[in-house]
Amino acid sequence: MKAAAIRRELGVSADQAAAFRAILRELIDAGELVLGRGRTLTLPQRRGTIIGIYRPTRHGYGFVECPGRADLLVPRGKAM
Repeated sequence: MKAAAIRRELGVSADQAAAFRAILRELIDAGELVLGRGRTLTLPQRRGTIIGIYRPTRHGYGFVECPGRADLLVPRGKAM
């Protein structure tokens, strides 16, 4: 989501917008949030190795089936 959408969802008033942006910047600097394409804010990716079976779809994305956890979505163009 973009910062403005998050601000609206949380009900942060216009007077508090500057303080809200400062808090978001602190979270980005601390690695708690990631500023991505189109200035969208996301949670950081979890690091580590996951072993599973990749199942592509005809639409260009796919899933990794992992025993003991939910399948992981692999977006279009992100499969190696």
